Amino acid sequence: ISISPLSELTEADTKPREWLIKGLCQRRAYSQIQGSGGAGKSIFAMTVGIMATNKKSYLCDLFSFQEDCKVLIINNEDSQEELDRRALSIMKCLNANWVDAEKIEYNLDNVYIKSYLDKPIKLLDKTNNKLHLRPKSIEAIQKFIEEKAIDIVIFDPLISFHNAEENLNKDMDMFIREAIIAPFASKQNVGVIGVHHVAKGTSNNDTDIEGNTNASRGASAITNAARSVFRLAGMNLQTAKSIWTDYKKNREVLEQRHDYVQIAFGKVNNTRATEGNWLFKHPVDFRNKNGELIDGICLRRDYSIESKVQDAAKREKKENDKERLEIIQTLEKANIIDVGE
Repeated sequence: ISISPLSELTEADTKPREWLIKGLCQRRAYSQIQGSGGAGKSIFAMTVGIMATNKKSYLCDLFSFQEDCKVLIINNEDSQEELDRRALSIMKCLNANWVDAEKIEYNLDNVYIKSYLDKPIKLLDKTNNKLHLRPKSIEAIQKFIEEKAIDIVIFDPLISFHNAEENLNKDMDMFIREAIIAPFASKQNVGVIGVHHVAKGTSNNDTDIEGNTNASRGASAITNAARSVFRLAGMNLQTAKSIWTDYKKNREVLEQRHDYVQIAFGKVNNTRATEGNWLFKHPVDFRNKNGELIDGICLRRDYSIESKVQDAAKREKKENDKERLEIIQTLEKANIIDVGE
């Protein structure tokens, strides 16, 4: 063991963090995108992967693209046809001339998206209570990364790449930190992003169930190993009611909540609706050569809904302050409390 004393450290020789996507993906490190079912995790991850090919890209305030990257997305959950439809929908959305966005040229030659639904790639097995690596699968991915000079690898969903017990910390620590993901990122000099599910019933903007980092499904070792964690959650009913206050006249307006997704930092314990950014599930469709309609969605930041959420929070605070003042004045008049004290 060779360990240098602190006296040998110098500011001049210190290297900066190698962010590929500042705040989200760092070279030689593992990051995580997590969320509930239907929150758009896979579409979000694919959107980030495409946008990462041009460092001028912009999606939200929580992270920024630092380099023109080459990206590999491996999906064990959806068919190649479905991934192709999603990718084409996202690209059509990104290529549209939005009023609030600069026209960006994405290098699609630098994005590789592959489905292994029919025969999922496994990197770690567990048989007879013992863990075993899958060296051939690992080496195959490593070879592709080296040949194509990949910068970012996205595993979607993370759970599908092993047969270990997701709820055991020792198994997940072996998969993430010791044997597979973290060593893989370091050895291949890439940033690794895992797409992960959260426990049912969690939300970024709930009041009764905190949508914190620990809400991710499985052992805590999964999320603890991540350098960055981002959470996606659909808008809950309470937030919707605070925005569309006339819902009692027409409850159908509350159905609009299903069109919105909140993205927030996952390493913050209590994230409210006014924090993070809100994304709109923008419908996209196109026709193939046979004239058949192909529909899909993409995610765009929605400034208007963010303003409405913030206004709703201000109204709620004003009402709470008013009620609080009335209670204090009532107690003071009854000589139960002394406001001065």
